[in-house]
Amino acid sequence: MYHYGIIIREYRERAGMTQAQLAARWPKSERFGGGEGVSWKYIQDIEHGRKRIDDQETLRKVCSLLHIPLWRVGLSEYDPFTDTLTSSQCCMQVVDLMELTLRQAWTMRKSSLLGPARGVMTRLGTLWASFLASTPPALQKEVSFQRLQANYHCLQGVLAVDAMQYHKAITHYYDMYQIAQHLQEPALLAHALMNIGVEYDRQGQTLQSIQYLEQARDWSFEAPKAWRVLVHAYLSRAYARSGDLRRFLQANDMALRWSHCLYSDYIDDPDGVYYSTGNILAERSAGYLLLDQPHSTLALRKDVITVLQQGQESRVAAWMSLDWAQAYLLLGEVEACVSELRQFHRDALRMGSAHALQQARSVLASLERNYGDARVVKALREELLEDAGGASEMPSNCSSTSH
Repeated sequence: MYHYGIIIREYRERAGMTQAQLAARWPKSERFGGGEGVSWKYIQDIEHGRKRIDDQETLRKVCSLLHIPLWRVGLSEYDPFTDTLTSSQCCMQVVDLMELTLRQAWTMRKSSLLGPARGVMTRLGTLWASFLASTPPALQKEVSFQRLQANYHCLQGVLAVDAMQYHKAITHYYDMYQIAQHLQEPALLAHALMNIGVEYDRQGQTLQSIQYLEQARDWSFEAPKAWRVLVHAYLSRAYARSGDLRRFLQANDMALRWSHCLYSDYIDDPDGVYYSTGNILAERSAGYLLLDQPHSTLALRKDVITVLQQGQESRVAAWMSLDWAQAYLLLGEVEACVSELRQFHRDALRMGSAHALQQARSVLASLERNYGDARVVKALREELLEDAGGASEMPSNCSSTSH
């Protein structure tokens, strides 16, 4: 018949202790005055099952003394009476595994594998909900646990944008910001504020966007340099949308100057920035368009292609065709615009990004307003309608933003 004494004897012998030695260090219950020390006969009775340990606190102390895993005596690592977590090793290994899964999902997105990335996040979300329900409160207060939760909200927000779920995205970003405020970590605060600012930029609320992005910039100077790169790149876009050429170039130049701090391999990125020089140049390209400088966007094309090929940035590379299509549209080069827009639409379908498809339809709508009678424009519309399954409308209700 099982009793605690069997386990206690096993671990006492592993520790090389005699019954008398264990008796001298045995924790006494508070009912008997506390402290340490009992008779060796008491230990003998415990090990043979003639006496039982009824006090849970005493049993926990014995387990700690003999290094007995709490599960061996049917106890949890979490003690609800003292709100303490004895050992979180197993739980933290799960946290580490979930963090690795997040990094892999970021890598999938970088490679334009949005469908698989969403599938991973759906399964991770189910696991996360179950994990939260069964995780002791003490562990949920751990910094690494909360940081993981913030990063989870970040990626869910990014994927929500790809699915045109913009309200859902900003909700995730505010959840991320709430955690960042609690932790007061500069990198996390910079990232969360930046995400919120980018969404306001997407909505066309430029002043509010710049306010958040400049707060993010200020926090980024207290974080590793890679965060400065990320924040300044996105801040440059907001400055461009506001019509401020000087600050646009200044912010983008600063991002490029620090770009040597970025990691090309997202799995090995110690800061979890997940950004590249190609992304910075993409923001520069988009900024020139916002400033009505299509020639500058096209002049940057060769450099962008070279950098993206080196970094294998297939997602950003796909988005660049949209910039070039918009540049040619501004210059009135209809056939070149149609060619680039056709390529972008194909890439958007391949990525499975509703947000990207909406942007393609937005540019097509502009083409039709100005060159609706052109044969190449009519042909492109027919292609897009066929790819869309015969949809009769191609809405354009979201401010165009970069990549």
